Amino acid sequence: MTDTHYRHLKQAADWYALLCDETVDESQRAAWRRWLEQDPAHRKAWSVVEKVGERFEPFREESHRKPAYDALRAPDMASIGRRRALLSLGVLAVAGLAGWRTLRDTPLADHLAALTTDYATGTGERRELALADGSRAWLNTLSALDIDYGPRQRLLHLRTGELLLEASRDPRGPLRVTTRHGEVAGEGATFGLCHQAGGLCVSVFSGTVDILNGAGARARLEQGRQLTFSASGPLGPPLPVEAARRSWSKGVYVAEGVSLQRFVEELGRHRHGYLGCSPEVAALRVVGSFPLADTERALDMLPLALPVRIRRVMPWWVSIEAA
Repeated sequence: MTDTHYRHLKQAADWYALLCDETVDESQRAAWRRWLEQDPAHRKAWSVVEKVGERFEPFREESHRKPAYDALRAPDMASIGRRRALLSLGVLAVAGLAGWRTLRDTPLADHLAALTTDYATGTGERRELALADGSRAWLNTLSALDIDYGPRQRLLHLRTGELLLEASRDPRGPLRVTTRHGEVAGEGATFGLCHQAGGLCVSVFSGTVDILNGAGARARLEQGRQLTFSASGPLGPPLPVEAARRSWSKGVYVAEGVSLQRFVEELGRHRHGYLGCSPEVAALRVVGSFPLADTERALDMLPLALPVRIRRVMPWWVSIEAA
């Protein structure tokens, strides 16, 4: 999300909270209309906030609103209005890294789809699974998985998020994992799959896996390599495997010279609210091991190695800026 998009969304959320207040007067409504007409981007931001606001209608009644607000509120958020806290959190869930796409293409849609899967994890949650064939699986934060084992197949469906597998050998053949981008199959192999902005990243830590994307492109990926592919087009080139694609299962993010922007995206998946960085520092390189179970501590480690400061606007709105 660009600085301009962020600013417009914040303004739209503030206007929405104001207009929902019982004390709003006609002069404030007129000021909102003037803001709305100033820029087409304002209308676009307002449309996003308005759609999210519809999801918070049940909280309008006091009996429903207070328990939900108390669950969302951090201890030091007491000075923030109830509507503003709820609406801002909703906007962030929709906007996030998805920016200006329609609601059905946002992370919120993934969260809703996860409600119907066999196994799912919430924000900051990781889960280990023992599969019926002796294989082991780990689900990263905000992930959803379906299991479809039968007499002739071992099939997993990774709906969203990230999965690490230790796939056993079995008379039924390779353990297959389907995603919206394609299929990955391995037997006697340890490999990971991660949904990213550019497609599905596949990493192999032992053995080999076979990859087939939605366009019919195929590849065999060897131990120590990873590649990214999408449902259409060619497969990406094999690259050295990143330690971070496995270390998360132990609760650690290992940064091997990744950009600060990439670090923010990865860490942001493990915490509630908004986490971003200014364009001035986005290209800085991060090296080190950071705890995923304590993202505040991970953030506090950054200024020790980089010329940045952590700006906590609110408990759920944090930005990293030049020192």
